[in-house]
Amino acid sequence: ERRRLRKRLQDFTRSMSTGRQVAVVTKDGSGGMGAVHSTLTMDKDRTMLVMKTQGGFVALPLLGIIEIYNIEHDGDKVIPANILSCISEEQKKALLRVTFTNEPGQKTQSLYIVEASEIDRNSF
Repeated sequence: ERRRLRKRLQDFTRSMSTGRQVAVVTKDGSGGMGAVHSTLTMDKDRTMLVMKTQGGFVALPLLGIIEIYNIEHDGDKVIPANILSCISEEQKKALLRVTFTNEPGQKTQSLYIVEASEIDRNSF
């Protein structure tokens, strides 16, 4: 089991070093919700996940991740209706909700990531 987990971690780290194409569900310019294409990478120190979009970037501290949810394992109650309503049924299968804080004691935030596939979602 330990060997399998180590291999999965190595595969994940390798995919993050080259970058993964994802969509991040966020507010659009009109105040609605929409999916923005992004490249998800890991910083050189392997302490932050970095999502780069045309509008800038978001850095998420790995140690700040509290929980990772998906509909298949956790049900659709863990994803707000406004997020679910703006993505396709296929995207819902690859959707992740990552809850995190930037620093201990700060308010918990959620980031909604649509991976390229269910396989990529599961590797996250």
